[in-house]
Amino acid sequence: MDVNAHAKGIELVLNVLAGLSVVMGDPSRIRQILLNLIGNAIKFTESGKVTVSLSTISHPSEEAYDCLFVVQDTGVGIPEDARSKIFDSFGQGDSSTTRKYGGTGLGLAITKELVHMMNGQITVTSTPGKGSTFSVHLPLPFANQSELALFTQDQATPGQASLGQTLRPESSALEPFVVVAPVAADGHRRILLAEDNPTTQNLLSILLQQMGIELMIVDNGQAAVDFLAKEKVDLVFMDCQMPQLDGFGATAQLRTQGLSTPIIALTAYAQAEDEQQCLAAGMNDFLSKPFRQSELRNILIKWLGADALTQASTP
Repeated sequence: MDVNAHAKGIELVLNVLAGLSVVMGDPSRIRQILLNLIGNAIKFTESGKVTVSLSTISHPSEEAYDCLFVVQDTGVGIPEDARSKIFDSFGQGDSSTTRKYGGTGLGLAITKELVHMMNGQITVTSTPGKGSTFSVHLPLPFANQSELALFTQDQATPGQASLGQTLRPESSALEPFVVVAPVAADGHRRILLAEDNPTTQNLLSILLQQMGIELMIVDNGQAAVDFLAKEKVDLVFMDCQMPQLDGFGATAQLRTQGLSTPIIALTAYAQAEDEQQCLAAGMNDFLSKPFRQSELRNILIKWLGADALTQASTP
C-alpha cells in the first residue's frame, strides 16, 4: 500500500486516538476491510493524501466498544447518484472515472459483506473533485486476556504515523492499542492448495510434508470453493490463474460467503499492481513463483505461527 501511494506522490497517514482499550476482533476480516478501502482511496487519488483513523465513538455496552475506522482521501470523489450503487457487485462511479482509473470491482461489495458479518455498518460521504470518506463502525468486545502485545511506531509523532513505518512489539507501559488476536487450532495444521500445475503441486506436497503439515489439493477455483463449503483448513494457497474459476473469482466468492481463513496468492507476477489486485480480491498475502523454501517457511510462520512447523528444516 505504501509503495503504491509513494509512487503516486500521495501521503499515507495513520491517526490513532490515544487511550484506546484493548479489544478483540477478527483479524482477517478487519485487515481485508481496511485493505480494500485504502486500496480504493489510493487508486482514485491523484494528489494530496489518504488518512486512516481509528477511534471509539461510544460505549454501547459494558462488554464492547463501538470502534470507528475512517478512510479519507483527497481524490476525485463520487457523484451523488452513484453512491448508492458502489457497494453493489461491480458497481462503479460515473463512466468517465471508470475509464480513467478502472472500477472498484468486487472490493466494496466484499467490504460491505464483511462489515455486516461483524454486525457493523459502513457509510460514505463524498464531494466530487474534493474526495471521499468511508466510515466503518464495528462493535468489538473487550479483550479478556491480561497480556497482549502492544504496538508502537518507530520515530512516530504521537497520535500520527506513516503506514509505511515498521510496527514493533513494545513491552513498556504505553497506551493500549486496539489488538486483534488469532486463535490457533489444536493438532496438525491443514492447508488447501488450489493449483493446476503438477510441478507446483508436487513441490508444495514435499515441502509441507517435511514440516508436518497436512495438504489437500484441488486443481481449480470452483473445486476450492466447493471443498471449503464442507471442510475447514488453517490456510489456503490459491493460484491466480486456473481453469473454470480463477483464484481472484474463487477468493471473492469465499470472502462473500464469510470465509476468514488466510488466503495466500500464488502468482508468477511480482509487480505492485498485481499485489494490489490480489489484496482487492480478498487475499491476505502472496507468494511469487518460483519461490524458495525459506520464503514458504516465512509465509507459514507469519500466518500460522512458528509452532505450526513441527519439522521445519533449515533451507
